[in-house]
Amino acid sequence: MTTKTLEDQHDNAVQSTAHDVTETTTDHVGKHTWRFWCVFLALCFTSFVCSMDVTIVVAALPTITREIGGEEKYIWIANSFIFSSTAPQPLFAQISNIFGRRNPFIFAIVLFALGVELPGVL
Repeated sequence: MTTKTLEDQHDNAVQSTAHDVTETTTDHVGKHTWRFWCVFLALCFTSFVCSMDVTIVVAALPTITREIGGEEKYIWIANSFIFSSTAPQPLFAQISNIFGRRNPFIFAIVLFALGVELPGVL
């Protein structure tokens, strides 16, 4: 008789848990705050800027190759661009783990903006 009671209690607990999970997941579907959309748009904009950076380098590559003295150094330009893009990533990942995501992200955007502005000025 106690076995039946324990099985009933288990079934009731499983059903109530499943009902609670269904209730909580359907309550928040499609409801995002304005902060979510601001962060989402900021991340989309950052991805767009990074892809534009790659496009600009590819478009400027023939001029860069001519300036440094030939096509035999073409591969060094591509490798240095990839290396300079990927080398700081673990550093920024660790810094963002320590200081949070926002400040290193803003610093990286400012550093990127300075890197884009300086060659245009000089």
